[in-house]
Amino acid sequence: MRVSLEELIESVREREPDPAYADVPDPVLVESFTREAALIAASTCRWLLMLAEIVRRGVWAEDGMISPAAWLSWRAGMAASTAREHVRVALALADFPMATARFAAGELSYSKVRAIVSTGRPELDELLVRFAACAAGHQLQRICRSFVTADGPTMDPWSARDASLRELPIGMSEIRIQVDAAASLAAQEAYFAQPAIMILSMAGMLLPLGLIILAIGLVRTGVVARWLGAAVLVGPIAIQAGMASGPRMLAFGLPFVVAMGALARETARA
Repeated sequence: MRVSLEELIESVREREPDPAYADVPDPVLVESFTREAALIAASTCRWLLMLAEIVRRGVWAEDGMISPAAWLSWRAGMAASTAREHVRVALALADFPMATARFAAGELSYSKVRAIVSTGRPELDELLVRFAACAAGHQLQRICRSFVTADGPTMDPWSARDASLRELPIGMSEIRIQVDAAASLAAQEAYFAQPAIMILSMAGMLLPLGLIILAIGLVRTGVVARWLGAAVLVGPIAIQAGMASGPRMLAFGLPFVVAMGALARETARA
């Protein structure tokens, strides 16, 4: 069974501290961590520049590979999709000199550089580097995506679509789907156009009306109002209870039982 990230975090907090860092103060640990991240970024930049030169020389074809990505997947043990992404970023670095310089200095992470070059707009190199200096990785991705969207013709309509599944610690799962606005509107219209959903919506709107009429009948001892309110109340509850189960059945049935009990009591008094 796959363990959720929240469970992993909780399990790590219960472990004994790493002996190598047990005596290291928090500020020193964070500073060392940040310095290592910069070294990783600088090393990744040099590695990608080497990859770009290998592609330029055609060295990858000498091993009988069908593409640079296939060669990288074989040489570096990467997944095919990851290899294609690295090749794409490596070949785009030459068009973004300022981002590449900051990348080589360890000032920009691979994720930020990937977001910048994904725009395919070298004229925005300086501007996007400025954004990258003060934005988090996910924020920069949104900024770069907005530039790509504004560019129009270069935008792949499927690239902005996404779906994710997250396991919640309460034994449930959360599904998030990101689609374009037109597809979302069409899906909503199709959903609410279903007869069952329309009936449930109308029944839900009638429930408050039935409760109001029944309350008036009980307060003013009007037998007609009581039975009219009960009728308006019973119909929606019966419809929704028939389409529900478990907790929803209880939620819809409980007001009905209370209302019928009150109506019977008042009718007997009358």
